[in-house]
Amino acid sequence: MNLLQVVRNAALLSPDKVFAVCGKNKKTFRQFYERVMRAGTGFSSLGIKKGDKVALLLHNSVEFLEAYFGAISTGAVVVPINVFLKSEEVAFILNDCSVKALVTSVDFEKVVDGINPATVPALENIISVDPLKKAKHVMYETLFKGDMIGEVKMSQDDIAVIIYTSGTTGHPKGAMLAHKCLITDVENSKDIIAVTQ
Repeated sequence: MNLLQVVRNAALLSPDKVFAVCGKNKKTFRQFYERVMRAGTGFSSLGIKKGDKVALLLHNSVEFLEAYFGAISTGAVVVPINVFLKSEEVAFILNDCSVKALVTSVDFEKVVDGINPATVPALENIISVDPLKKAKHVMYETLFKGDMIGEVKMSQDDIAVIIYTSGTTGHPKGAMLAHKCLITDVENSKDIIAVTQ
């Protein structure tokens, strides 16, 4: 099983159950799965394919979840970035794993302004939830314009995410986590804290 299958199964089993609430933004499992698949279509239209890296520099939000699983739906690897990092630190991570797309918001405009093709040559697209004044970007909502495409074949052993260490004794290092690793963590946590439906 992979992470996208988990989301799809939840949408099939509990389509009208609320999945996430962030302020006035509320999504059911069905709505979330549809947004994830449309986001995947949008990422694909930007050239994102299986194995590519998509970084997320966003606060906790529904958009973070949609972009995370939307990137996963293409077979891409998600790289969540610590929101307290400076431009040069973010650029190091983007370069270290050759990130192809960065999803962000106006909250990180100063950080993003310090990132350009000269400093991060592999980065092809900056996707922003809000308009940015200086950085060339694609608006986040344009990801959802196309029809949903089918699911990409993924193994539970495929890398799903790269999480960077704090880098207290040198440059941060990326820890690669497979789909099955993340799913197992959730299952174990659910058992320990006795989560019920």
